[in-house]
Amino acid sequence: MNDPLKNTGYKGGSPRTRYQYNHKVIKPKIYDNEDAQKIIVILSNQYSKDYIIKEDLTMFLSILKDLKLNNNYDRNYKYNSTVINNIQSTLEQLHSDNRINDNYLQYLINGITYIIDNVIPVKEEIPTPPPPDKVGEGSKLISSYSNNSVNIRNPQEKQKVNKNLKAKDILKISNTVKDHYLGYNISKDELILYSKYLTDLKNGIIIDKTRKELPHLLSKTYEFINGAYNDDLLSISQLTFLIQENGILIKLERPLQPKEEKIIDPTLSTISPGYKK
Repeated sequence: MNDPLKNTGYKGGSPRTRYQYNHKVIKPKIYDNEDAQKIIVILSNQYSKDYIIKEDLTMFLSILKDLKLNNNYDRNYKYNSTVINNIQSTLEQLHSDNRINDNYLQYLINGITYIIDNVIPVKEEIPTPPPPDKVGEGSKLISSYSNNSVNIRNPQEKQKVNKNLKAKDILKISNTVKDHYLGYNISKDELILYSKYLTDLKNGIIIDKTRKELPHLLSKTYEFINGAYNDDLLSISQLTFLIQENGILIKLERPLQPKEEKIIDPTLSTISPGYKK
């Protein structure tokens, strides 16, 4: 009797299970406080540079509170800031999909409240050209630093060619400190001490040579700021901004520091030298 499956190419096995697929189900990401922190940093930077007005940030805060409580609010409200418009529409979608919870929203609310209460927007200052009789006059500029020095300005006279620090320079200093702090290269106590020294500088308090030393990066950064401030290259509003950014960092939760895995050499024996089998 001829086999009906002989000429079909069938080689055995159950025809119903032969071509089954194992589809991997990818679960949607659930956002946590670490993700909320990224939004707070963006809003803080935008607000501190006066790209976001206080009225918009206050309205956004009110809407977040309503969103958390599932209250009705004006979903068609348009902010002056495109950044807030985009963030709000994204959060509304995530909340609808249950990918952010009340803890996430409360973390955002706390962070934005701190920004409104403590951060002062600083507009980029346009330097005023020196009068004709002052052009080419020597000025003390920062060129070298010492960790043990209080007066860190180089006495060498150089020609001044508009060296005033701009907003992008101040932001670069702030971001450098932030990156080292979030990377656990700076401790919280060290950042608090650094911020205290900047506050003392702003208030005209002289720091003596017996002050507690800062780590290398913060020490060099402080000396640079001190020299620039004393040489009128850095304004009091810019110094205030740096202090405010430190305050935000100090209050924020850092991501957990990854633990280093100990690598044990497999060729090393754990048996005592005096042990006999």
